[in-house]
Amino acid sequence: MKRLVITGASGQLGRRTAEIVLERCRPEQLILVTRNPKALAGFTARGVDVRRGDFADPAQLRVAFAGGERLLLVSTTDLTRRIEQHGAAIEAAAAAGVEHVIYTSALSPHGQTRASSRRAITSLSTRSQPVASHGHYCATVCMPTIRWRRPRSRSKPARSSTIGARAE
Repeated sequence: MKRLVITGASGQLGRRTAEIVLERCRPEQLILVTRNPKALAGFTARGVDVRRGDFADPAQLRVAFAGGERLLLVSTTDLTRRIEQHGAAIEAAAAAGVEHVIYTSALSPHGQTRASSRRAITSLSTRSQPVASHGHYCATVCMPTIRWRRPRSRSKPARSSTIGARAE
């Protein structure tokens, strides 16, 4: 049975993703990782494995990720330590035997471009290859995109946006 680990599971993206995943799989196929497991008591009651994990504690992450084959690594909001924390999480995933990391990036934090985000995740991933003992590494990077439309008339707002996610 393949198991999916979701980090940041008590946050907006992590929690909503867990809800959607539970519509499509059994609770025992999901591992939710958060700094505050009590915040996910509803998932625990449904039979989901909820574990404590903090990006600042790599040893704890190895334990939290144990038994997972895939990891949804939800970006942290700490922009000053993001690369360091994500690197620790990817290394912990490698040590735990995770085979596939799905990484959610942020929309140009502090001027970070799509290319620099790609370089960052490539740098992180090459530090911890191979992720699985099978000798291979797989990563998917999800980055938000914004598409701007021109207004139909001058009486409408100058711009409107549609925010979505695009895998690269």
